[in-house]
Amino acid sequence: MKIVLAISNTSDPKTGTATVLINLKHWFVSSGHECSLIFKEDIFPSVESVLKPLWFTVLLPFNKSVQSCEVLDVNPGDGIFAWFFRKLTMRRTPLLVARSHGLEHVMHESYLAQEKAGKLKLSWKYPIYHGGLRLWQVKQYLVRADLALFLNTYDRQYAIERLGVRPEKAEVVDNGIPEVFLGQTVSFELSADIKIAMVGSFLQRKGVDYSVPALNRLLQSHDRLTVTFFGAGVPEDAVLSRFDPVIAARVHVMPRYEHENLPDLLRDFQVLLFPSLTEGFGLAAVEAMACGLAAIVSRIPGIADRLEDGVNAIIIPPKDQTAIEEAVCRLIGDPDLLTKLRKAGYEFAQNYSWRRVAESTLRLYEQAIERKSREGHG
Repeated sequence: MKIVLAISNTSDPKTGTATVLINLKHWFVSSGHECSLIFKEDIFPSVESVLKPLWFTVLLPFNKSVQSCEVLDVNPGDGIFAWFFRKLTMRRTPLLVARSHGLEHVMHESYLAQEKAGKLKLSWKYPIYHGGLRLWQVKQYLVRADLALFLNTYDRQYAIERLGVRPEKAEVVDNGIPEVFLGQTVSFELSADIKIAMVGSFLQRKGVDYSVPALNRLLQSHDRLTVTFFGAGVPEDAVLSRFDPVIAARVHVMPRYEHENLPDLLRDFQVLLFPSLTEGFGLAAVEAMACGLAAIVSRIPGIADRLEDGVNAIIIPPKDQTAIEEAVCRLIGDPDLLTKLRKAGYEFAQNYSWRRVAESTLRLYEQAIERKSREGHG
């Protein structure tokens, strides 16, 4: 099978979407299939423009790999012209797959709600493309694609009920974690010092407006507690300025890190705080659990759909500072629960290998090809 995976984002492997496609390609090729990756740099190697995503969508169908492939697996906002091209040429191939890395309509509604609450300021340009034309592109391709893949049940139901995607074409898929995270040797010994990790960008969307006040109070109440921000993406001072100077010495910031080094960086940590307001999947949580951390996660579509509160994680309401404080205090005060969640989370994460995800994806491709053949669609 000849497969093309495409998205109008960067090919930088430190980004989530690139990691997904790179790992899928590796396992597709290992299974004997041909697979090509197309990122924005492959369409525009030297051009910088805010219109890159739009031009990527227009030019994608003319790429040689796309014209000869059997499966085009592309981000929903980037595929509509590939459908037009197939329609105009009366071709039966490629199978058109829409792979959502987090449904843009859902994120759009979240942005509007945050702006209304005074937590976010959107640019005046936002409604023109990302909040306008881009959403139209996503909808049109999702409806017309032969297979639509979502990272959580909420996005799938939204696409079916609000966008008109046919249920039989809509599937929920997992993301995987790199092999370096699987089978890690983890010590679950108790320690008087509790180290909390927050993995991901220091952004409002990641819940920092709620986690930072909670952590300020927790650090003031528990002198054996420390917190480290991994991959904050902002200078250390930008994070520390949000904390009381009295406890700032127990707040550590690593603006960037090499992804493959994360297991070693998390070696002595016990707790992951993951209070995001919106995620497609929440892969960072699974990676941290694979490193033996007990996860505290927001009850939002994505990773929380796959976890059980009190069994392999603590699930809290989003935007709830008090719930964050109570969850951390619960783990500090109950070492047995902390150890139980660390072990259960570790076992849970072992199921998220990219090999399994790729094999499941290939089966979905094959089923969609059979369905398309039965329906006689060109």
